Amino acid sequence: MFVQAGMIKLGTRPSGYVAAAMVFLYQGIFAIGWMAGVWVYSSEIISLSWRSKDLGLAVASEWIFDFTVLMITPIAINKIGYGIFILFGALNLCFIPLLYFYCPETAGIPLEAIDAVYRPGVDPVKEARRLRRQLKEAKKPHANVESSHIGNTGGILAETVGDEKVVIGHTEEI
Repeated sequence: MFVQAGMIKLGTRPSGYVAAAMVFLYQGIFAIGWMAGVWVYSSEIISLSWRSKDLGLAVASEWIFDFTVLMITPIAINKIGYGIFILFGALNLCFIPLLYFYCPETAGIPLEAIDAVYRPGVDPVKEARRLRRQLKEAKKPHANVESSHIGNTGGILAETVGDEKVVIGHTEEI
């Protein structure tokens, strides 16, 4: 976005080509990166009992904000020119710390165990790290594993590794 803003500010024909290339580059990277990931991640972190409602809200908000940006961008380009791309770039940079501190990495955690990451009074990022570490430890051949059951929504099947419980599955009471 910042390169695009700089190229538009220059106003030469070659810089126009670079600015156009930046649009395609941004869209290509966005489409295979964050755009796809946000749908997978949002469907993964939502509690099983709320998943359909929350994803409906996520889709609705996505389209409302897409529509808003599409309607405002041409007006903003006419009013502030290349500055709109600086604004978009700055907004993108603002999300980096939000993602780092508030969106836990859930790779390796079973989908059914995500509820445990978001228990009340627990830092989701630290809890996800702890669970991933414990699940990794539980897969080692020397791990002392005992089956047990702890209550949640329906129940979470857990294994004890050392002194701590490792969530490995979720059961729903229907």
